[in-house]
Amino acid sequence: SEHEGEEFIELYNRGNKNLKLKGYQLNSGIRYLFKNGDKIPAHGYVVVARNPSIIRDRYGLNESLVLGPYQGNLSHAGETIRLVNAAGLLIDQVKYSDGSPWPEFADGWGSSIELIHPNLDNRHPASWQESNLSSKTAWQEIRYTKSLKMAYIGNSYSFQLLLLNSGSCLIDEFRI
Repeated sequence: SEHEGEEFIELYNRGNKNLKLKGYQLNSGIRYLFKNGDKIPAHGYVVVARNPSIIRDRYGLNESLVLGPYQGNLSHAGETIRLVNAAGLLIDQVKYSDGSPWPEFADGWGSSIELIHPNLDNRHPASWQESNLSSKTAWQEIRYTKSLKMAYIGNSYSFQLLLLNSGSCLIDEFRI
C-alpha cells in the first residue's frame, strides 16, 4: 500500500497443529521477533503488521491474529523477506519485485500481492496475484451524448474509446 501504516505480511500454517512462534523472526526486509504465546492456528494465518490497530480495524480481525508492530518498511521496489526459527534456520523466504512478471497493481496502486494457493511454490511470481479490491472501489457512471463525426479508416468506419491509465471500463447502451 502507499500508506505505510497499512503494510502487513500474512503467514499461513499448512499443518494440522498450531505452530508456536516464540523465538521465530522476520529478519530481512522488515524485522520482527515473535513473542511467547504468538502462534499460527492449524490451517490458519496470522498477520504481522507495521501498525496492528489499523489492520485490525480495517479488516475486522481478531486481536490474536494481528501481531506487530514490525520494524522497517516493505520496499516498493522489491526485496527478500525471510522467516527463521529460534535456532536461526531458514523456514521460508519470498523475494518479490516491482517489475514483470510480478503483479503490476501491487506496486503502489493499492493492492497487495497474495499467494494464489498455500501449496504453491512462493519463489515463482506466477504463484502470486494482486488482491481483488473491486468490492472496495465504486464504479463511476459517465453519460455522454454527442453527435460524432466518424473516422473513415481503410474501408470502414471506426469509433475508439481509450483509457489514459490502467483500469476497467464497462460500456453499456452504446448507440450510433
